[in-house]
Amino acid sequence: MIRDIRIQNLATIADLQLSLGTGLNILTGETGAGKSIFLEAFAWLTGLRADRSMIRDGKEYASVEMVLDQPPASIREILQDQGWEDPETLIVFRQIFRSGSSRILLNHRHITVGFLRELFRPLILLHSQNQSVDLMKKAYHSLYLDSYGDDKLQTAIQSYRKQWAIYQEALRVYETFQSNLISAKEESFLKFQEEELNAANLSEEELHDLEEELRVLENGKEIVMRGQQVLDRIHGTNRLIELTEGLQQDLEVLASYYEQLKPFISEISVMSESFLEVGATINEAVLDLELNPQRLEYIENQLQIYFDLTRKYDMNLPDLLVYLRGIQEQLFDFCEAAEKKSELQSHCRIAKENTETAAKTLTRERRRVSQKISALITAQIQGLEMRDASFEVQVMQRAELNASGRDEIEFYIRTNPGVPLMPLRKIASGGEASRILLALLICQGESGTTDIMVFDEIDSGLSGKAALRVAEALNALGREHQVICVTHQPQIAAFADQYFQLRKTTNQDQVYTSAIRRDGEERITALSQLVSGDEAAHSGQAYAREMINYAEKRKEQK
Repeated sequence: MIRDIRIQNLATIADLQLSLGTGLNILTGETGAGKSIFLEAFAWLTGLRADRSMIRDGKEYASVEMVLDQPPASIREILQDQGWEDPETLIVFRQIFRSGSSRILLNHRHITVGFLRELFRPLILLHSQNQSVDLMKKAYHSLYLDSYGDDKLQTAIQSYRKQWAIYQEALRVYETFQSNLISAKEESFLKFQEEELNAANLSEEELHDLEEELRVLENGKEIVMRGQQVLDRIHGTNRLIELTEGLQQDLEVLASYYEQLKPFISEISVMSESFLEVGATINEAVLDLELNPQRLEYIENQLQIYFDLTRKYDMNLPDLLVYLRGIQEQLFDFCEAAEKKSELQSHCRIAKENTETAAKTLTRERRRVSQKISALITAQIQGLEMRDASFEVQVMQRAELNASGRDEIEFYIRTNPGVPLMPLRKIASGGEASRILLALLICQGESGTTDIMVFDEIDSGLSGKAALRVAEALNALGREHQVICVTHQPQIAAFADQYFQLRKTTNQDQVYTSAIRRDGEERITALSQLVSGDEAAHSGQAYAREMINYAEKRKEQK
């Protein structure tokens, strides 16, 4: 139960604190007094988006603080799982700064907005005025049905969501694979390139050898002429060999007289041997050179192939060889892809089958719960002065699956006997929509872990007996839940267990909202203002007293 709530610098509220109680807590006030600001405050406390534009003019921050006594087991279990001590009281504080920063404290420890939402959104059910408008929209009907606290339904929803996620991931993997896979046309082109490049037998080593051989063949005549000249210089008369042999003989004679000349004898001998080796190499490699025009033509043709391919692909030979290996890898992957594709298709098929099975289970559970809800809502709205009305949740089938299953969910209603059921969005008036929404929220609250229910003018469009029946329904709801209701209907206010009157004052061009608890005669006076607009009017006070007496008797009867 919420024991206290404090709001600072939020719109017209400068600093306001309310001590709430069990049962039905009613807030009333004139238009613009700040009633709807309380809904914003509770939205902050449940982790919903905070609107910084609501920070009071001239202030740098706004804050909301809530003291919660005896938190339910669901919250205590979450906290204990997170390593918190088991608390008897929770103090939640959320502060939003105009600069953009914010902070959230739980029992003076910092927490994230996600953790705040996990803790308190299941605990506090919020109703806003635009929910009656949403009720007319078919897209919202599945949300209402799926929020019903039925264990089998919730299990079916979670199971379907899990299977749908698996199916979508399988499709994503397959589509990614397909997008990266070459097409048949691309395969044909790559095969052509591979054949063309393989036919050329490209080799860096061969290219080097061919270029060397071409250079030799192109200069063959000069090479032979120069080789013959070298041989003539080595072996001819008075040439190098004769000179070195004579030089060696002369040094041997001189060395017998001069010891220091002996080392040069061996050097001259080595030089002579080198000349002989040069001559032998030239005689074998150069003078035997075959100047074959056909070989020259062949080499030139081979080199032209290399030149044409590197120019065609705009790559040098090393890059072209790398490109060829890449083509071969792609073609290999393409050959392997058939098996991989079949495997991925199998995964998608199995995932879809599992999703279809989960969808059928979800449909079955939705139809079961929809029958239950239809009966409960019909009973509720008939008790809210829609005596001949009949409500039905219809679960129809779509052709294709989506993230929420295969079901098309829509609310139908019959407001008068003898007429067929019609879609709610086509026939319900504003007052009827308010009562249907209240009935839905009552059923939702009674089905789940919701302990606290906050209503913002749930009585919109109602008056007379209808408003009175809503008051009785809220009073009954207050026996199992803490209910906080902003209203402008005296019939509803009369059933309050705690009654607060909001007042708006102006001081130095600043608007201030205050809240005053009204009990006894003060409550009658405040209620008479709702009745007649004049708290001093005798007729209004008499009627207010009568309504409060009626409400107290109804409470005792229940």
